[in-house]
Amino acid sequence: MFEGFGVPERSLDSQEFPSTSGAPTLLLRLLKAAQSVRWMFAVALLFRVAMAVPNVPNNTAPVENQWVLDTLSIEDHWAFGGEMGHIGRSLAEGHGFANPLYEPTGPTAEMAPVYPFLCAIAMKLFGTYSAGAAFFMLSLNSLFAAITCFPVYWLARGLFDERIAMICGWTWAWFPYSIHLGIDRIWENTLSCMIAAFIWWLTCELARSRRLRDWMLWGALWGAQGLSSPVVLGTLPFLGTWLVVRWIKLRHAWFKPALASALVFLAITAPWTIRNYEVFHRLVPFRDNFWLELHVGNNGDTSIPEPHYSAHPFRNAKEYAQWMKLGEIGYMDAKKVETLNFIRSHPGFYATIVVRRIVYMWTGYWKRGDLINVAFNGPMTILMIMGFVYAWRNGKGRDVMPLLIAIIVFPIPYYITHATLAYRHPIDPLILILMCYGIVAWRRAHAAARQPQATSANGPGVPA
Repeated sequence: MFEGFGVPERSLDSQEFPSTSGAPTLLLRLLKAAQSVRWMFAVALLFRVAMAVPNVPNNTAPVENQWVLDTLSIEDHWAFGGEMGHIGRSLAEGHGFANPLYEPTGPTAEMAPVYPFLCAIAMKLFGTYSAGAAFFMLSLNSLFAAITCFPVYWLARGLFDERIAMICGWTWAWFPYSIHLGIDRIWENTLSCMIAAFIWWLTCELARSRRLRDWMLWGALWGAQGLSSPVVLGTLPFLGTWLVVRWIKLRHAWFKPALASALVFLAITAPWTIRNYEVFHRLVPFRDNFWLELHVGNNGDTSIPEPHYSAHPFRNAKEYAQWMKLGEIGYMDAKKVETLNFIRSHPGFYATIVVRRIVYMWTGYWKRGDLINVAFNGPMTILMIMGFVYAWRNGKGRDVMPLLIAIIVFPIPYYITHATLAYRHPIDPLILILMCYGIVAWRRAHAAARQPQATSANGPGVPA
């Protein structure tokens, strides 16, 4: 479909291996399979689906909120997708896109629409909060995570080479966060990551592609992302500006393809925005929950990075009662006033907590006892930085600039609201690619540095 950068005319899995009469046929097939992106996808999918089976009961068990049981006499299933699962139930029961909490609350824009509709399909097919519906959703999560192998492989191949692409693809297939988020809970993490990975790849492709359909696909991907996880759209102005600047330097006419991309994006997202305006009588492009999220992370509770217990209606009886009294829009307006007043009254606290979130996002450290997160995330961040440095030194700084833009810009909303490592997932493919490149580039640099020494030790013209 695309020339040069992304999908090769002749992929690795079509390469011919040398015929060696003494080599076992099975070994040759395994070597060939190891270089096939389709096998990366297949292995990633099968492993995740198999691992999802034991987690089904965890996503169908009744919620353990005692105040909900005592006050509302409701044994709820919050583990099944949280607000998204509740909206899915409302859709499946014919009540529309509504009711994200325990009781009927009316129409909602707290969540973007795509994933709740998938939850609704699962419940229609297999029953509300059933084991079959949970397995269906976890399998979908696994599918999204496995599909991500393709853009990861294509992006790494276009930026670097086939060997690094193969390493990145297989690393993603076994990437712990991708596995965990796919099989552990019903949420949109792997869906938004998959769409984002295609966006990152296609952004780099558009730096050299002059096909109008590629730009239109780019707009469609952004539209799908806006209806799945709108926070990723924060990178759109920056990546769009980078593309326009690249095209201007290449003396390409950029306005027509950019306009076509924008029109496709608007055609996909406008119906949802119009629906929200008709329902709430105000402009809500994607979601209305920003002030709630700012309140959750900035209310004085620093016990965990995401203190739901003290501030979110699904965990806190006082917050829940306020939502039920004021309605969704009234509640969000109240959180805006309350949270801004808190931040103005505690500027030092807010500055400190923002810095802590930045440190947490890139090291996994929030408090003592976070050893596993730190042991995994700290080296990842160091290797990612090393990969960018090697890319810059090797003349690929311009090529990896979109990766750097996304990595810097994307987490900003979580720095100012609240953060978990799961929220970082849409840029995990970029972190992984730079990390793998850093390791390979370091090994190549050290091998090249040792080779002249070995040649000198063996004498002139004598190879090591």
